[in-house]
Amino acid sequence: MEIQEIRIEKKTEWGIETDIRYIIVDETTGEIIGDAQGYGYKTKQKAHSAYNYKFNGGKKKHSEYKEFWKKRKEIAKFKDELCSTWLKEIARGEIIEEDILEEVEKQFGEKIPKKMLKYTHYAFNKK
Repeated sequence: MEIQEIRIEKKTEWGIETDIRYIIVDETTGEIIGDAQGYGYKTKQKAHSAYNYKFNGGKKKHSEYKEFWKKRKEIAKFKDELCSTWLKEIARGEIIEEDILEEVEKQFGEKIPKKMLKYTHYAFNKK
C-alpha cells in the first residue's frame, strides 16, 4: 500500500485553483485501491484511516462493537444518561472513564472494556 499525492485543478471565476488530494495505490500493480469514490482523500491521515478500515479488519471490529452494544442497550442508555448528567464534571476532568466504568459495574454487575465506551451509539442505530 502506498499513499500518493495528486493535484486537482478546478476552474473558478477567479482563476484556476489547485487542490491536493491523496489516493491509495497498490505498490506491486499500481492499481488504485482507494480514492474516496473518485474525489481523493483530503489528508494523508484520512487515506491511512480508510486503508485500515477497509483492509486491516476495521469493518469486522465495528460489526463486533455493534453486536456488543445491541445486546446491552440498557447499559448504553445508562452510560449516555450518566454522561449527559455529569457533562461539566467530565469536561473538567473530575470524572474520568474509569469512574463511568465503575458506575456501570455497580449498577449492572458487568465489566465493560474501556475501549467500548465510545461506541454506545451502536445500541441505538437501526442498521
